[in-house]
Amino acid sequence: MSSDHEKILERIRKLLSLSGNNDNLNESAAAAAQAAKLMERHQILAADVDSGDEEDEDVAHFSFGPSLRRKSTWQGALAKVISDAFGCATVWDGSDILIAGRPKDVEAAIIARGYCHHEIDRLTAFFAAGRGRGFGVAFRMGCVQSIHEAIQKEQAELRQEMQGLVSETALVVVDQRANEAQESFGKLKKVRSNMQVSDLAYATGIVTGRSIYQGTKPRVEG
Repeated sequence: MSSDHEKILERIRKLLSLSGNNDNLNESAAAAAQAAKLMERHQILAADVDSGDEEDEDVAHFSFGPSLRRKSTWQGALAKVISDAFGCATVWDGSDILIAGRPKDVEAAIIARGYCHHEIDRLTAFFAAGRGRGFGVAFRMGCVQSIHEAIQKEQAELRQEMQGLVSETALVVVDQRANEAQESFGKLKKVRSNMQVSDLAYATGIVTGRSIYQGTKPRVEG
């Protein structure tokens, strides 16, 4: 892996490590959003310039998250949202989730998934305590949906910003990464994110989840 990739990953680790060591949700959201935008920009610029670095270009498979006793819909949904955002793909392997992608992309996705998982756990413990398992699951799904919407907005703004600065081919190359990763799994069942949940809990999770990912230009208050 090139020194440029290592520098990007180190910056992402520092951003999310910082966000995990304070109780200010706005600062946590700012760090997460900056990390995702940083990696997306790096992918586009790397695709625009042929560096000749081929050592980490092959798609590989890795475990994505903790081993589960049974399939967890919200964890599957979170895995898909994060893997898509970093140009990777996910499938179920029994009750565990596998991620495929270029190693540098997978490593960044694992870091981001861990951060979001921790924040969702923390928010659920506070807002859904004592309201039943069904409410908790729906609340978590709402958080995942909020993260998904913010990432989509973030990526759209970045793509608009990069137009004219990089070739259209670079954008196509970045977009093809997730498809290549999914194809590498063959016939294994891909992770999907739809489920029936409580409307109230889901809506509450969406609103609360916006404190995790607020977009590319979050307001940070002291």
